[in-house]
Amino acid sequence: MKQRITAAILAGGKGTRLIAHKGLLEIEGKAIIKRQLEILRPIFDKIIIVTNSPQAYQDLDAALVSDIILGKGPLGGIYSALKQSDTLYNFIVASDMPCLNSLLIRYMSSKISGYDAVVPESGSRLEPLHAFYAKACLSVIENQLKNDNLKIIDFFPQVRVKKIGKEELSQFDPKQLSFVNINTLKDYEKVKW
Repeated sequence: MKQRITAAILAGGKGTRLIAHKGLLEIEGKAIIKRQLEILRPIFDKIIIVTNSPQAYQDLDAALVSDIILGKGPLGGIYSALKQSDTLYNFIVASDMPCLNSLLIRYMSSKISGYDAVVPESGSRLEPLHAFYAKACLSVIENQLKNDNLKIIDFFPQVRVKKIGKEELSQFDPKQLSFVNINTLKDYEKVKW
């Protein structure tokens, strides 16, 4: 039987470098978040959007949830998604990543058994905002939030993490476009095909 998994799009962010709702930026006439939903819908049973501005996303066909603890950045978004999801495993992705790859996401989901997180390793860095997390991560994330340590990867040593290395990634996404995200106007101009 297929494991039920929720996808959660983190649509927070203060937009200090570009705009607050980067997922609403358009590429080829379509908002990034709408492109993401089209890719994620065939893969996942349920999709939630974590946002503190629900009015900006109310026309999308996804459940909207808010941050449980405000002002805690992406780690707070992951925590909120896991806490409010009704599935054991969850795929977490940032709303400003326009080049999701369904084959890679499906491959990563096939590796979750026996792990608390499945995280791609792009070059020498991990990509924690394009990763699978189990609810088992909740208590360690909560402790980290209490200590105001917002660096996502700092809780990884306390959970079972499966890293998806470059060789595995290259089978599905040789240019690693999945991890392109839009932080600045320059980034946006580069991906506006």
